[in-house]
Amino acid sequence: MANTQNSRVENCAFENNSKGIYLWGSNNNILTHNSVDNNLYGILILYSSDNNIIEYNSITNTREPQGYAIHFYKTGAGSNNIIRNNDITSNYRGIYFNKSDNNRIYHNNIINNTLYQAYDNGSNYWDDGYPSGGNYWSDYTGVDENHGENQDIPGSDEIGDTPYIIPGDNNRDRYPLMSPIGIPWMGTAFFSLKNLYTVNVEKILDLNQGSKLVVKFYTYGDGYENENVIETFSPPWHVEENELARHPGPGRVGVKKARLDLTTDDTSNVISTIESFTVTKTMLELRFTQIPLEWALAGTPEEKTELEIEFSEIPLYWALAPS
Repeated sequence: MANTQNSRVENCAFENNSKGIYLWGSNNNILTHNSVDNNLYGILILYSSDNNIIEYNSITNTREPQGYAIHFYKTGAGSNNIIRNNDITSNYRGIYFNKSDNNRIYHNNIINNTLYQAYDNGSNYWDDGYPSGGNYWSDYTGVDENHGENQDIPGSDEIGDTPYIIPGDNNRDRYPLMSPIGIPWMGTAFFSLKNLYTVNVEKILDLNQGSKLVVKFYTYGDGYENENVIETFSPPWHVEENELARHPGPGRVGVKKARLDLTTDDTSNVISTIESFTVTKTMLELRFTQIPLEWALAGTPEEKTELEIEFSEIPLYWALAPS
């Protein structure tokens, strides 16, 4: 992404490439909830890319000979960037800063990266102060017997008593976390329209919090209509499947807006919205052309009737849908 400004890259999969995501002279962007796997460079930051937020991404299995999970490359590659709440696991190299200053890195899980977990020859901030804390490092060998800003008061606080030293210059994580940070979810999810009343949810997710995945349905004016629980689980949970979620009505109701939420047992308690979806005029036009073909192949009178009703109702929803 060269010279990209004020953009959002969300809920995408970048796999088996030379570069997963790269920013070149790009500012004020948000990279969030992306799966970045098996690339030479996971996220590559070049040439004065400033004020970006990199959060809630899974960056794994970057390959030799480069093999950087996050690489700030060239002098002054970026400043005032925030890197937080990412899962950086099983890469050849972890996070690398080359003469880039004033970036903040905290609340990341930095786990089992082979050559080094991090390297920094600039001047950056590797924690969020006390008591928020820094990052979880799988090779940290310190203990947690004290608490307080100076870690000199007896009693544990889930923060290591001694800093984690980062090679390259004089950088350190002053408050390393003793346990991995609880990132609610990682992975990708995509909506598509199955028919006027049903959405397809394609998902590859690691769920670390909550107990339910819920598709919630809304009007075009964002009024809540109803919901459909499509997954009940106990974390940590990995789910990799397609799911059909029909609007639960009452009665026969067409989909207008849908949202995939991670919730507790009480589905009104939303931990995080994973993906959202709006049915457009273009989608409805495509569905309108598909129905006659499906009707010709339908096996039962009931199936033909369902398609006939849908065909007659699509124009009503089309009139309300955005372009």
